[in-house]
Amino acid sequence: MHRALVPSLLRLRMVLLRLLRATQDILRKVRATPVILNDSERPVFPIQSKQSRSFAQFTKGTFAAVRTIRSRTNRVRVVVSLLTTPKPAEELEGLVHGCTKLPSESDVPVYKRPLFWGAGAGIVFAILQWIFW
Repeated sequence: MHRALVPSLLRLRMVLLRLLRATQDILRKVRATPVILNDSERPVFPIQSKQSRSFAQFTKGTFAAVRTIRSRTNRVRVVVSLLTTPKPAEELEGLVHGCTKLPSESDVPVYKRPLFWGAGAGIVFAILQWIFW
């Protein structure tokens, strides 16, 4: 994996972990007082709405599946990394952003640069925010 991708992948991982923890906290609160009916082992969620109950069960199942897929993907990634040799940087040029030489913007007019349009959009947003506040 190229060094330029590591910070963005770490940020993405942190966001996913926060989302997973938040969902687990919600599910713990839901699971805190399960009701057992007819001596069965299947807990019934103490949620009044049928839609809310099905959503909670769907979310729990989805995050369990994501955890399983993520752990299997990590195992495969480690095995593939150990069994293959890394490609040289010359071979990755043009494919990986960190290995590609970027052209200079010195000969491009100011109105064709992304920074100009981004600043313009920010100024328009600030003016509209002030008007409609």
